Amino acid sequence: MFGLVNAAGQAKPKSKPARVKRRRDVKRAENYSAVSGTLNPSPRGMCGSRDSLSETYYHSGTALYTQVGDYIYTERRTSKTKFLENGYYLVSHDGRTFLSISVDNGRVSSVENCR
Repeated sequence: MFGLVNAAGQAKPKSKPARVKRRRDVKRAENYSAVSGTLNPSPRGMCGSRDSLSETYYHSGTALYTQVGDYIYTERRTSKTKFLENGYYLVSHDGRTFLSISVDNGRVSSVENCR
């Protein structure tokens, strides 16, 4: 009975368990560079294609152009669930310079400059 009643003779309210806020694993990638791009099912002829670059992708590299080893995402978020699908892509950062890239597990594995 001790400790269950306050000075006014009323029962103490039961304390609720503390809620722990967890930090989300997904962080905003503010310094990532945006590139326009499109998926191509085949590596052959990728540079010859000037199809509409209808998507925007984001790469983790510090260079303006996408480099081998950069992670590339579908959104400006650093999460494995936002990795670009494996495949071949035509990308451009300015609409004049085009690169053919291959992506494997979210990472750029090759870059070819399209002239």
